[in-house]
Amino acid sequence: LASRYWDGRVSPSSVAKMYSKIVELHELWRSFSGATAHFEPLHLGFNMMSLYSLGMELEETFGSINFFLYNVSLIVLTTAV
Repeated sequence: LASRYWDGRVSPSSVAKMYSKIVELHELWRSFSGATAHFEPLHLGFNMMSLYSLGMELEETFGSINFFLYNVSLIVLTTAV
């Protein structure tokens, strides 16, 4: 599906979190691109919907800066695990 949506220009493996490439080749950018790349509109839509509904409550409770730091820390933690 990714090649159909992106006309074959970008392969999912070119931006995916591949631990061997992050660690051995020091491609640290993969930690963030893998967390933000969405190749299917349905996946992107569900993520946006959950971030909108749950994110508004969390941001209101914890504040904008803490909510942002929480999201960034999730990206770092999912890369480390």
